[in-house]
Amino acid sequence: MRMTRRPGFRWTRGVSLALVILGIVALCPGTASAEPVRVAVLELDNAGGLSEAEVAYLSDLVRTAVVATVPASSHLVMTRESIQELLPEGTRLKDCLDAVCEVEIGRMLGADYVISGDVLTYGEEYRLILKLHDCESAAFLTSRTVGATDLPGLEVKVAEAAGPVAIRLGGRNPRSRPPADSDRFGVRGGADWFTELGSTAVVRFESEPAGAAVWVDGRLVCASTPCSRELSTGLMTITMERARYRARQDMVHVGNDAGEFEVSWNLTPNFGWLLLEDLPDGLILDIDGQSHSVGSGPSLELDARFHVVRVIDPRYQPTSVDVRIDPGRSVPLSIELVPREGALRLSAVDADDNAAVVDVRIDGEPAGSTPLLQKLLVGRHVVELRGEAGRWRGEVDIVESEITELAAPLGAGWGGSIGLVRIDPGQFFMGSPPFERERDEIEDRHQVDLSYPFLLGATEVTQADWFELMATSPARYEGVDRPVERVNWFDAVLYCNELSHREGLTPAYRVNGEHVVWIREADGYRLPTEAEWEYACRAGSSTRFATGDDSGGLHRLGQFGGDVSGGTSSVASLQPNTWGLYDMHGNVWEWCWNWSGPYPTRFARDPVGPGGGRSRVIRGGAFDSPSGSCRSAKHNAASPNLNAPMIGFRVARNLPGSW
Repeated sequence: MRMTRRPGFRWTRGVSLALVILGIVALCPGTASAEPVRVAVLELDNAGGLSEAEVAYLSDLVRTAVVATVPASSHLVMTRESIQELLPEGTRLKDCLDAVCEVEIGRMLGADYVISGDVLTYGEEYRLILKLHDCESAAFLTSRTVGATDLPGLEVKVAEAAGPVAIRLGGRNPRSRPPADSDRFGVRGGADWFTELGSTAVVRFESEPAGAAVWVDGRLVCASTPCSRELSTGLMTITMERARYRARQDMVHVGNDAGEFEVSWNLTPNFGWLLLEDLPDGLILDIDGQSHSVGSGPSLELDARFHVVRVIDPRYQPTSVDVRIDPGRSVPLSIELVPREGALRLSAVDADDNAAVVDVRIDGEPAGSTPLLQKLLVGRHVVELRGEAGRWRGEVDIVESEITELAAPLGAGWGGSIGLVRIDPGQFFMGSPPFERERDEIEDRHQVDLSYPFLLGATEVTQADWFELMATSPARYEGVDRPVERVNWFDAVLYCNELSHREGLTPAYRVNGEHVVWIREADGYRLPTEAEWEYACRAGSSTRFATGDDSGGLHRLGQFGGDVSGGTSSVASLQPNTWGLYDMHGNVWEWCWNWSGPYPTRFARDPVGPGGGRSRVIRGGAFDSPSGSCRSAKHNAASPNLNAPMIGFRVARNLPGSW
């Protein structure tokens, strides 16, 4: 309901006696005929979850600061009691949510000026925003914002906001131009500074970068730029704020004939970049107590200040350096790395126990051929051998200042436990947070506890693996080391059972047509659950990809977004993730056990998905997928009968006694 001036209301000497002035106001006898400037300070709007008593106390502090600023001989400041007495019965200030209503309240009280404001929380900070309007003309005159990390700190800063606002209070002539520097804002002399209530214009807000919150006269009107809003015309204070950028505030005049008015600002970063391009991938750094891994991108955003960077990677001797980051600038990290090393003496033997010469890849990189003596950093490394005599893949631990001996037995395939990686129990957050780029609604983030260890294929099942066991070649993109594809979910289940039979294991599935039952305690091969897959894909990370939030480093681990005609790549042709798993991002989508369905809302222990459905989960993205479809949390699904050239699978196995 629109508020109007109370009929017949006059500010009489009797009413003015109802004002309780904060301080002693004495009018000199010689100036009794001069009309005082009447100021109404409204109760602050509580948008920060404070108690009524706290808001009332802050509102009184504002009144006290205004009284201390304006001349007592020429200004009258109303108290809370006066305002409540003069307002019509049933009028509630908390229902007044915009400047138009606040000005009407001021007119209803007979005030010349009205001061309103908000108390809110923004991030981890309390903020007080005060605004001043001329009641006669409805012109917005000024606003001020202060902030503090706690309420006592905010109380101290009240005067910093209220004092400058009170200084802008003019005299009794409401048509006088507000005390603002018009040239600063690009407004011609004679511009319409005082627009009528109800007059509006569409204002479009843009920022570089996008994603800034927009405040107009102290009120949040847009959570993220770009955006357009219909606002009352006139002079307004606009503030843009974005995390990690400096807030920008200015006064802008929007006239009646503005049409669509545009406010487009470049925001100044409050951070710089630490360049990591010349450092080894996977190097673990501690920056101000937070762990970072090199390889998630060529640079790291840091707040503009001094930082302490320490090397905490167990492969290198500890060292540290101080780095100064300037706003908007890049600085390379110059730090001396002293490696801790051992050596690997590697040989290969074929099926007849004869020495063989085969190619060697260590951690996905070519390293020569057997026999080989290779100096390596301490820690675990993934070793892969390939040649006419056979192939082998496994892990080796290097100890500082020692030589590790390994004679790798070559085989025709990755049979037995070869090519399987042990995944230990643990907890992780499955799904994606609401702010993750390119997320889907189904990816509700929830905590998952995997209470058992399991084995997972280091690679996707290859066409050679498939042909050796099933004697068919279904793939479109042919190549013995490429992943098998154009196999549906039921095909993958049958492959798992056949592999279990060949190796003398108990099959994990009981199959009757299209009815499949998982025998969970079986030690045979199976498909991973969706939770197992994402846990292994993340490999301890919580970012969009195992390499970080930026897709720039994703090319090291997976093939994606490429030429569709080129098809898939050979498995393990790129680097593994930190748990030794290849192609978890890209190459082919991978079948999981689960039916597709909503996630648990909060916590799940050893989840296996819904009891039924129409489609089965596929994960990881494919060679032709955009980076967003290769995210660790990306949930996708397909009909279990679908044979597609971008869908394959990898196998999993229970460890004895794990279920």
